[in-house]
Amino acid sequence: MAGVVGVTGHRPAALAGVDLDLLERRVDTVLDVLAELGHDHLLSGLAEGTDRLVARRALASGWTLHAVLPFERLRYEADFDGSGSRAEFAALLDRSARVSVARAGAESRAGAGPAADLGDAAPYAAQGRTLVAGSDMLVAVWDGLPARGPGGTADVVGWARATGAPVVWIHLRPPHRLAVLDAERGEATSTADLRRRLSAALEREGG
Repeated sequence: MAGVVGVTGHRPAALAGVDLDLLERRVDTVLDVLAELGHDHLLSGLAEGTDRLVARRALASGWTLHAVLPFERLRYEADFDGSGSRAEFAALLDRSARVSVARAGAESRAGAGPAADLGDAAPYAAQGRTLVAGSDMLVAVWDGLPARGPGGTADVVGWARATGAPVVWIHLRPPHRLAVLDAERGEATSTADLRRRLSAALEREGG
């Protein structure tokens, strides 16, 4: 499906010091620019934190949401902190046009070796690679640091770039600067127009 954007980002433990209002505005700016370029489907793992923030903003802007989970629903919910988080997850699932569970090995074109070798982290690595394989562009709300475990944000960014997909990087730390990371190899989508449009949008916002 053309126009599919994947999202990766950090969970709540990494969000201390984040300016959530400004971060939401940055996300809105990115989504608006991507919509101008023909993107209107978001692929998300719906983890707590920035995955859900971007999903909420995308739905508010009229995008279609597709969920890719690392486990079946009940097992995944066991990772969430409290009934409020589970209710938020359920609400986002209800608004998803499609829900699927990542399967190890089904996402091999995203690279990075067999998920079965990663132990307990294998389902999350499979989820990240499946998300990359199903997207033609990635939005990463990322602190710029190495992944804290297999399938972490930095890994997903690397897999996207390795497959030829550009990455729009929203820095996790204020002032939440934007950058476009070119693909490391492969047939990359031209990013010149994307950079120009993002720069112009930020100028209009004074940010």
